[in-house]
Amino acid sequence: MAEKEQSEFRVVDKRRFSESGDVREGVIDERRDEKKQVADSGKAQHSATTAACDAASEAANLRAESRRPTERSEVRGEMPAVDFSSFVVSLATQAMVMLGELPNPETRVKSFNPEVARHTIDIISMLAEKTKNNLTVEEEKMVGEILASLRIAYVDRVRATNNDAKVG
Repeated sequence: MAEKEQSEFRVVDKRRFSESGDVREGVIDERRDEKKQVADSGKAQHSATTAACDAASEAANLRAESRRPTERSEVRGEMPAVDFSSFVVSLATQAMVMLGELPNPETRVKSFNPEVARHTIDIISMLAEKTKNNLTVEEEKMVGEILASLRIAYVDRVRATNNDAKVG
């Protein structure tokens, strides 16, 4: 009979701690490296989110300025690719406009519409819930930061409006 080929099968214990609870030597804690990367990217992501909102506002202002019929064909040029991050940032920008944090690109006037702002924040929250465990670490971090920022801005704005109503 033909000899059976045996493949080598090796089990490597990658647990960080031994049975006695001591830290094992030579084991790399990949989660620690990932957490550090997430923390580092979180700082950059926060400023990137702010920059994205600013850029979106700037782009909206430019679109509003270029409404003349001769320029429409140029404005309708190739659109950027849509991905999850850009979609969430666009929703966040809409929420910021509804909170009065950014001017409306059509009217260039800041106005406060709490119902629409809250609805847009709820949409982002629903997207975060429905896409849980399906996002990259960066996308999950970005959505969390955007939601936290929008919720804080919403509460601050509603409180300020209520305080103004009580005073006036």
